[in-house]
Amino acid sequence: MEEEKVDASADDRPPSPVITPREEKRKTRMATEGTAFLLAQLRAQAQPQPTPSNVPVLPDPSGQSVPVVSTQQNAPLSSAPPHQSQLIHSSLHDDDDSSSKKPRLEETVVLVETTATVLKERPVIDYDFTKEASLICTEADSFADSTLDFKFSSKIRCNNYLKGCKWSPNGELLLTSAEDRKTRTFRLHENDQQLDLVSGVPQGDLIYDFCWHPDEGAMKYVTTTRDHPIHVWDAQTGERQATFRGINHLDELSSAQSLRFSLDGRKLYAGYNKQIRLFDFNRPGSTCQTIPTYVKGLDGQKSIVSCMAMNPMMDGVYAVACYGPSIGLYSDRTMALDCLFGGHSGGITHMLFSNDGNFLFTGGRKDCDITCWDLRFPGQALCRFQRTVDTNQRIYFDIDAQNRYLVSGSSDGVFSVWDLSHIWTNSGEYVEPILQQRAHKSAVNGVSLHPTRAVMATSSGQRVFPIPMSDEDDSDDSEGYVRSDCPSKLDNSIKLWSFASSKLL
Repeated sequence: MEEEKVDASADDRPPSPVITPREEKRKTRMATEGTAFLLAQLRAQAQPQPTPSNVPVLPDPSGQSVPVVSTQQNAPLSSAPPHQSQLIHSSLHDDDDSSSKKPRLEETVVLVETTATVLKERPVIDYDFTKEASLICTEADSFADSTLDFKFSSKIRCNNYLKGCKWSPNGELLLTSAEDRKTRTFRLHENDQQLDLVSGVPQGDLIYDFCWHPDEGAMKYVTTTRDHPIHVWDAQTGERQATFRGINHLDELSSAQSLRFSLDGRKLYAGYNKQIRLFDFNRPGSTCQTIPTYVKGLDGQKSIVSCMAMNPMMDGVYAVACYGPSIGLYSDRTMALDCLFGGHSGGITHMLFSNDGNFLFTGGRKDCDITCWDLRFPGQALCRFQRTVDTNQRIYFDIDAQNRYLVSGSSDGVFSVWDLSHIWTNSGEYVEPILQQRAHKSAVNGVSLHPTRAVMATSSGQRVFPIPMSDEDDSDDSEGYVRSDCPSKLDNSIKLWSFASSKLL
């Protein structure tokens, strides 16, 4: 009788759940992939090492600063010998072609070559923001008003305003973009303190974005323009070296809206509508990996990818912004959206990581706030910096190599400087600037700090909507269309400013 009771009770038990191969695969990937797994691996491999005095680290509320472990040139990865293959993860793949056959489990081992690197020494630059910056030189002749011949009418003057400026990684050349569909590179001479035009490259159409290759010796940059593929240019000769094409689902060319390189320069990230395409920089062409930013039925970023920023302390982890506006965090390990948050009133047009990788600064169009996000608490705004941005134009900002100062342009011709060491005392509030100075008569759309000197480059200009001529005006002067507007707004130039104790570089 006792044996019968035992059998009866066993029959009453619910059947154990059957774990399908697909569910097992999902659990395995969750445990062995993703940003959390990557961080755990880095913590396990990290060894306590002395931190150089010039490694930039933003202060912690407790008063202590902890360096961040990196997989790139800015910090050591582990004490393992160079080029040691380490087992990162394994994945299970099942065959869904036939339901009658048992799924075939194939174990795939991914080996990643890791290299022990040394902390990259950053130059210590002594900025003096206690007084206004001194002007070094101005270059406006290269952006003089040109003429556009439309064939069906007389020539009309063009307001050739600039759209930004960026120093090369070694600080030798300055790259600019302008309304006349040209990118220009300038070289600064120390003796005469003048900017000389090195090359000017016509891009064919409206320039969406441009950026330097991170290798200091490469002297290359990439551009993306309307109805054109991504081009790679030699900064000194102006020759085109390679082309990357984004092909959409209709087998047509799609133009990228934003560009960014990986920390080692081997990967090129291109932002499109609702997706990111990852190109191998050593293999030009149309071969790429597609990372969707929005999947129907799930949360994501639904609009055009406007800008991207790479985490400087962890290669493969990057932030993506769109005109939505929203901010997403992605990683090459998951190849998908890991975190989503937002807090701007307008579309985000520019973003930067702090040099320790813990903070993200974002700014938008028609939005007067630069927001600092604490990525240790994603979605939480640490503080804000106020500037004047009342147009849809992209207004750049920059951070110095020591993580000490934030510099931004504005649409009223003034650049502002903030001290980042006081952001904890203004948690959740606005940080007051330590310096504001009028630099141009027009909008300061571009600011770029020199990587090795206390020098900053600014670019100016904005779209001007002139007053139309009346029908009673019988004048044949075609230039009156532009002269009818306020000429004080047409300030299209680049200027170099010195923040050193003396004007000499």
